[in-house]
Amino acid sequence: MADGGGGGGGECSNLNDPIPSPARTVTADGSGEDVVDGTPPPFKIRKLGAPGTSEAMAARDGKIGERMDPDEAIELMAARGGHVGAEMKQFKCGEVADDELHKDKMNGGKSNQQIKNKMTLEEMDLGKSNSIISEQEIKELCTQMDEMVAFMNYRIIPAAPLICSSTKEMPKDEEDKALQSGVDGILQRLADMRRDMSKLKSELAPFWHEYPYEKESELTPEEEREKRIKSWQEYQKLDNKEKASKEMEFDVDDFEGYCQGLKSLVEHFGLTTVVSPMHFTHYTPRQVPLDLTSNKITLQIFSFKIANIDLDLQWPLLEWPLKVYGLVAARDNVDRRRNILFLRERENFQEITQEKPFLCLTGPSRAILAEDPVSFEVQLKLKGPSESEDTVLITKRWQHSHYHADNDLYTLTLENLLCTTELSLQQLYRESVQATLLRVGGFVKGSTTPFIHGGRLACSSPHHGGQGSAPPTQVVLLDSRYCDGGKLPIGEDGYLDLSRHVVSVELRTVGDDPEELEETLNVFIEAYSDSPPKVSAKADFLVKPQYCGISEHECVLHGSTVKITIAWSPILRTNKVIL
Repeated sequence: MADGGGGGGGECSNLNDPIPSPARTVTADGSGEDVVDGTPPPFKIRKLGAPGTSEAMAARDGKIGERMDPDEAIELMAARGGHVGAEMKQFKCGEVADDELHKDKMNGGKSNQQIKNKMTLEEMDLGKSNSIISEQEIKELCTQMDEMVAFMNYRIIPAAPLICSSTKEMPKDEEDKALQSGVDGILQRLADMRRDMSKLKSELAPFWHEYPYEKESELTPEEEREKRIKSWQEYQKLDNKEKASKEMEFDVDDFEGYCQGLKSLVEHFGLTTVVSPMHFTHYTPRQVPLDLTSNKITLQIFSFKIANIDLDLQWPLLEWPLKVYGLVAARDNVDRRRNILFLRERENFQEITQEKPFLCLTGPSRAILAEDPVSFEVQLKLKGPSESEDTVLITKRWQHSHYHADNDLYTLTLENLLCTTELSLQQLYRESVQATLLRVGGFVKGSTTPFIHGGRLACSSPHHGGQGSAPPTQVVLLDSRYCDGGKLPIGEDGYLDLSRHVVSVELRTVGDDPEELEETLNVFIEAYSDSPPKVSAKADFLVKPQYCGISEHECVLHGSTVKITIAWSPILRTNKVIL
């Protein structure tokens, strides 16, 4: 069946990991990849832009608030050990802490830092400890650790080797002594951190959560290590096809364990999100409850493609064209439910070719909130002559945290020995709203439309500026090349049946006027010629976003008027208000 109208690894040297154990690898710059040893790496993060901080990013941070000097940030975080998370947020976002000033007044003139220091001393008194660590405290610690890792990856690793510099004039012998003291101090703190992390892991061991599928090992640590070494040696003796089978088995087991872990967060692993992208559309701006909305980081999903397959492996059904079905989804902390990006049943598979390697995405169905790590899930299969002959193409899951790249554009690479897949996305840092394109078309019944040979509808945000040309960042809402018969689906009412409807749009102010917004949504409409994707006519126009409400727009394409209706809504922070 054809398309529907909708819509390898390095060597493992860590003997403490399961065999074969995929390594969590991250490409730290545009020219190479920092790969933790493992076979094979399940995903990599590659920056689309040039390494370093772009002028656009600097301008962005400057608008939000003052940025902390990196050297001051490191010293301050070291001095405040237990408050790394707060410093990281100030360093990363430069937010003015108005709410903290308000809290200081309510605390009788005492600063939050004084109160926190007092609490820290009390917590150190074991006699006064309540002997309970809440789930929220653990989550906050994990968030602080994620922020510190992002800070080290983004600010410190590119600056290595670290050489302290002095801003004050002093005699040469005193300056050398001060520089050495600074480096030694950092080295000592890093050594202390490694030791404390190892000790903490040991102390947490009695509290480990055991899943039903896990079996208690009766082996000693030394016996377990020897077992891993033996397993690794046996794995190395396998041919590529046998290694691929082992890897697929491991990925399935890993995914099942991930599913078991989610049972404590959601009622059922397979539930999809019910949060509407138009939750606040019919509010007026002053009616929107600010405590229920979020102006934090969101993810814009551009595309998912099967970039490559290993034809030399001679795996069943692994040849072009691929008949792909299955699921690609995201989970955020709004409700921890699946936000579907791609979903097709076996009988509605999509045919993937080398010339058209992209999955026809149908989501996300609402904005993806990335204030906390976002989980992605991929379960794709290849359709065979019968269901029993179907083959698993890839089964993976991974988390996306606050990594940084120029223009905040990423290609997340997820691979196994069979194939390589790529998810392209962008992190939006400014306050964003959701734009839902409700209706596009409005053609008179019986009249000739511009889309006789098909066409394409897409959205994007104007480039921030800076050096070089921007990578392609269009969100494709509909493309006739991925529709039945290469025709755009147009209903009897004259409107297009879009594959995707929702995009995130940044709110950028014009100058110093907080009420005047830039036109940050660019809508593109193209009509194909008789040789797609060659274009016979095209139109594009800029739209000024709204905080809520509905807007209507028109453009002329090849003599025909195209009407567009857009619903606007801020992003809901949690689904608890609608359950």
